[in-house]
Amino acid sequence: EGIIGHFLEQNLPQLGGHLMIEPVVKEVIRLFDEFCPPVDRLKMGQVVWYAVDVNEKSGYGKSIDKCKLNAVVLDLINLSDIDDLLAGLNKRERQKKVTARLFEQAYEQGSVLTSSDVAAIMRLAPGTVGKYVRETEKEQGKPIPRRGNVHDMGPTLTHKRIICIKCLKEGKTVEIT
Repeated sequence: EGIIGHFLEQNLPQLGGHLMIEPVVKEVIRLFDEFCPPVDRLKMGQVVWYAVDVNEKSGYGKSIDKCKLNAVVLDLINLSDIDDLLAGLNKRERQKKVTARLFEQAYEQGSVLTSSDVAAIMRLAPGTVGKYVRETEKEQGKPIPRRGNVHDMGPTLTHKRIICIKCLKEGKTVEIT
């Protein structure tokens, strides 16, 4: 705290005196702790990624730098992956499991990833991640939480698909009765 406070006093005198600088210093330290978790807390196979907060409101043309981000710890490799490899599960199925796990772990930590995030982490094409997600959702019968369906944005179909099925196949209306 002392070093940052001294730096601000010397280089940004327009901030004012100690009473003005102290809250700024505390916030800088809080942000640092939040976004730079100590690596000794990470386990082997884990990675820190910055994901959009699950409560962030989406908006047309809203860039990522205007969104609240959270640092999340993701298991890029864990013991079940090693078990799957030793059991002879093929690479595609292993990657599908990891893809779903990354989305779910971020969501459990109050954040959402995009297919591009997971593609970058796993060094895959975003389209490949999208295929894995669609297949896994079909197999499990439930959606995988990702930015597109949680924030209802982009090309992801969320509740719209269900509404269309109810209207077209089941003959129901969207009117409230």
